[in-house]
Amino acid sequence: MDYNSKKSTKITKPRTGILAKIGVHKAAKLTPRCKSMYTDSIILKRKLQYESSKAKTFKQKLRAAENLSERYINDKLSDKLSPAATLFTNLQIRETQKKKKGRRFTLDEKILSLSLYKKSPKSYKLLSSLFTLPCRRSLTTLLHQVKIEPGVSPVLMQVLKEKVNKLKANEKFCTLMFDEVNLSTELHYNAASGKIDGFENDGCATTQEFADHALVFMVKGITKKYKQPIAYTFIKGSTNKFQLCALIKKVVTSIQKTGLKIIATICDQGASNEGAIKLLNEETKAYCLKNNTKYNEDFYEIECDGNERIKIIHLFDPPHLLKGIRNNLLQKDLIFMTNNEKKVAKWQHLVDLYKLDSSIEEVKMLPRLTDYHIIPGKIKKMKVKIAAQVLSQRVSALMRFLSGKC
Repeated sequence: MDYNSKKSTKITKPRTGILAKIGVHKAAKLTPRCKSMYTDSIILKRKLQYESSKAKTFKQKLRAAENLSERYINDKLSDKLSPAATLFTNLQIRETQKKKKGRRFTLDEKILSLSLYKKSPKSYKLLSSLFTLPCRRSLTTLLHQVKIEPGVSPVLMQVLKEKVNKLKANEKFCTLMFDEVNLSTELHYNAASGKIDGFENDGCATTQEFADHALVFMVKGITKKYKQPIAYTFIKGSTNKFQLCALIKKVVTSIQKTGLKIIATICDQGASNEGAIKLLNEETKAYCLKNNTKYNEDFYEIECDGNERIKIIHLFDPPHLLKGIRNNLLQKDLIFMTNNEKKVAKWQHLVDLYKLDSSIEEVKMLPRLTDYHIIPGKIKKMKVKIAAQVLSQRVSALMRFLSGKC
């Protein structure tokens, strides 16, 4: 095959330029005016290609600069601020310029906001007007994802166990507090669980009785400041002493498994509370007699994990003790011995002191005492402050001073 045959078999690609669109194959066939326009179009096309490549390069540089500046800012913030402050600052930088419906928050940012909201809802409302924060509905939706049923919550026990592992040995000592609160009787449909709330529920079984009381257990640190609700139940009326005794054992056993060390239990002087503590003391006494061990009435024992028994002191709530002493003194006389001499303390002595102090013009040694502290028909019996001010050291010192002058 010769050269001419090779040249004749060469395949030419169809032209796709401006000339092809108007059906012209060579620019030489254009009129002078069309040729001038064709030349200008080629120049403009080249300029467009240049500017497009230039803009593309600029976008890449801008994107790289933004990423670099974001990493730089994060590194600088993490060096100078705490993790929570860094998280909050990044949130403001990232979301402030966006519209409300276009804002998105990470789980850590929601948890930080939830901690602020739980500390003070009013303060969170003010912060939301000053900064970019998740709305209350977003926080409520996050809370609904954590399901905590009545009784001892396995979720709380697992979280508590993880936290306890980070505590020092002396920080694990704690007290267990429990108390009842009154509730209004009503039914409520829980859309998250698909159940109707408002019936009795102790975590093990639900009855058809309407609940009007809630019993709550909480642990509180002794050497380190922390407190955490552990369990709750819904009941009709007050929890009887047998149920309460069983609940105390169950809660104490669960808490001990987390690594915390319960030293004491604390409650008010309710009839069920006193009855439950007496039952625990009687069980401890019977166990000691059976095993020929010494019984100490200052402690009661609870069996945990087989043969392990822990000793726990029970304390009645000091504020309620103050009110109890004051209320007993209102109705009964207190007989006591001092220096082998029998003496009697009466509420009338406080009334006489108050009248004597109030009769002195322009000078009052006990300015805090009022009729609501002393006069039996006017006393606000539910306020601890009232009882504490009456049974204070200042009142005692002035009464001792005046009794020595008489």
